[in-house]
Amino acid sequence: MFGNIRRRLFSTVGWSRQLVNPYGNNPTRKSQVEQAVTNFAKTSKLEARGADEAEILSTEHVGGSNPNEPNHVTVAFRDSAGNHITTRHVPV
Repeated sequence: MFGNIRRRLFSTVGWSRQLVNPYGNNPTRKSQVEQAVTNFAKTSKLEARGADEAEILSTEHVGGSNPNEPNHVTVAFRDSAGNHITTRHVPV
């Protein structure tokens, strides 16, 4: 379903196929972002809501509709059948 999938304790964290080689020059940052998504799924109770997969839709950015929002990535969370649960900004 996703390119670049990595198994985590809670689920699968993958990157959107539209993001070609995200953080290719900085694998440490890529790993940090993936870990932030995993932690967010656990601490925000998305795991309890059935989140089994997380697809990172963007690289790190700020703002959007709220210019004071901290750096984050946009992530779609899905259950094990691939059904959408929610899309959230995950601080990184």
